[in-house]
Amino acid sequence: MDGASRVSLARSGVGIGIRKGGPRPDIGTPDAFKRTLLSTKSISWAKEGQSGIYFAGLLERIGIAEQMKPKVVPAATGTEVGKLVASGQVELGVILVNELMAAPGVEVLGPLPPELQNYTVFHAGVGVARRTRRRQRR
Repeated sequence: MDGASRVSLARSGVGIGIRKGGPRPDIGTPDAFKRTLLSTKSISWAKEGQSGIYFAGLLERIGIAEQMKPKVVPAATGTEVGKLVASGQVELGVILVNELMAAPGVEVLGPLPPELQNYTVFHAGVGVARRTRRRQRR
């Protein structure tokens, strides 16, 4: 990639999704967010995605990781999280806000509170072809 061509295209924060039309618990402050997580019956996030890795660490940081373990429904991808939320198999889904917005049957409850938020920045750039020597056949 030509480093000079690199540009930031978008930035997306971590958000909480709910089933369309479902209850809208308060996640507006760190304390309200923590109370909502502790009172939820089930939650899912993409274990290997950037938002999921961040969220698992956040649960440790705010001191509720052990309490949340029995409520977690594992998901491999953000798409799977959306399907679990839309079907009602989990109450809350945690993925990037842009993924929540695109998930059928899911609505964005909101982003994480600003004090707890993490952003993923998407970049693009122009690829540079590497010249290779071709062997000529005789």
